[in-house]
Amino acid sequence: AYKDAYVYDGQYSPHRKKKFGIKAGNPGEQFIVFSQNHDQVGNRMLGERTSSLVSFDMQKLMAAAVMVSPYLPMLFMGEEYSETNPFQYFVSHTDPGLAEAVRKGRKAEFAAFHAQGEAPDPVAEETFSRSKMHWELLDKEPHKTMFRYYQALIQLRKHNPVLKQLDRQRLTVQANEKQNTLWLHRWYENEQLVCLMNFSKKPQNMILPQDEKGCIKIFDSADPKWGGPAADETISDGETPIVRSESILIYSNEAR
Repeated sequence: AYKDAYVYDGQYSPHRKKKFGIKAGNPGEQFIVFSQNHDQVGNRMLGERTSSLVSFDMQKLMAAAVMVSPYLPMLFMGEEYSETNPFQYFVSHTDPGLAEAVRKGRKAEFAAFHAQGEAPDPVAEETFSRSKMHWELLDKEPHKTMFRYYQALIQLRKHNPVLKQLDRQRLTVQANEKQNTLWLHRWYENEQLVCLMNFSKKPQNMILPQDEKGCIKIFDSADPKWGGPAADETISDGETPIVRSESILIYSNEAR
């Protein structure tokens, strides 16, 4: 996705049982990227947001993974402060026949899923009410910290000379499936940026590109100020950074 924009750009799709997609030649500013959206959440049987599916640390990593991409980020309402309420499928059709058809269709859609319970009634007012946002969470922890975290990421993206360029050509990316890690290297003119992402549940040693050993850490999602366990220690040239579980480290040569 970082390199080619489309994950499926002509290869075989097991879900569709055929080759799917085409190569994208468009620039980064013509693509939107996100970690969750209303379709993904609302079309789940119970409408769970990421906030109830993954840890607080993983939510931060997912947010940063979106923000360091060379595409336009889209935030799903409430994501920026880790809204806890679900976003469930609801309708307000005035035609009783249509309302009943939607109700039955929703139940049938999830009949093959081995999940406990039933899909919430899309016509019921409580389904709508249950999906409203808790704006008061902005003044409570850990939501207050998450909101500040998103603000910091947005500021970094707007002011870092590399991140503010929506250029998907000037990047390299490597994934280590065994470690469940990924490193992203982006650059613009003489500025370099390296993002080390650890999606696993244990610390991982990750190697900086050889030419970027002198980069300085500019962002650490595991820092206690973001509700993390502890900031990664500053490394010297030649050392291998240890990336804490479900976290991201961002290095730059901007300050050198």
